[in-house]
Amino acid sequence: MRFTLLGSVEAIGGGGICTPPAPKVRQVLALLLARVNRLVRVDSLIEELWRQAPPKSAMTTAQTYIYHLRKMIEREGLAERGEQVLQTQSFGYALRVA
Repeated sequence: MRFTLLGSVEAIGGGGICTPPAPKVRQVLALLLARVNRLVRVDSLIEELWRQAPPKSAMTTAQTYIYHLRKMIEREGLAERGEQVLQTQSFGYALRVA
């Protein structure tokens, strides 16, 4: 699995090239890629997405964006069977790639 950040944010893997269709989901993927293999705290994610004006539903919405990324990784065959690329950790998420 490979990713591009310059130009379009894309994931390249088993099923070809895919780009998350929603802008905020692409933004989440870009942030996770900028900090690959490290914890991205939920509060950092919320700040990146909404700056100083997050909605009351920010936590739930951020979790929904992570869910969409996980489904994309699974649907497009971007990870090996059983490999958990997008991990939930205490206080945040980590994108684990070689």
